[in-house]
Amino acid sequence: MRQLIISGALIALAASGRAAEIPVLQLDSLFQDHMVLPRDGAVVSGRAGARDTITVAGFGGSWKTSADGSGRFSIILPKLPAGRSGTLAVSSGSGGRATLADVVTGDVFLCSGLSNMQLAVNRALNADTVIGTSGNPELRMAAVSLDPPPAPRQPLGQLASWE
Repeated sequence: MRQLIISGALIALAASGRAAEIPVLQLDSLFQDHMVLPRDGAVVSGRAGARDTITVAGFGGSWKTSADGSGRFSIILPKLPAGRSGTLAVSSGSGGRATLADVVTGDVFLCSGLSNMQLAVNRALNADTVIGTSGNPELRMAAVSLDPPPAPRQPLGQLASWE
């Protein structure tokens, strides 16, 4: 009986609109720890509260934009030097926060093609040699799931984490 009364009170509170609103800030799926942030014209995007003020900070700078009426936001960052490593912090005026760790600035290449492009280097026959002799220890990769829709969609399909 006591459980039923508490449940009824919670439903009444939610229905009355008095439930505390949790600040919403969600970055698009490519924005994760260990990502590569394009050094030239990176676009940081996501969702927040309608008309919320968004601040992006990192790599020695801070930039502001506003979400539109539906809560979508995007901001183009200025050129950043390649090879820098750090954190990228995104916050909203309503209190939402997202902090990405181990972000590197650099060049990002979009690759698509035949099924053999799905083979990660660490699964190749000579993986130890290729990885061991790489001239760049900061190489990273993110793969978007194979789920081709019949039309463009937003956001991307399920993203594997950056490696």
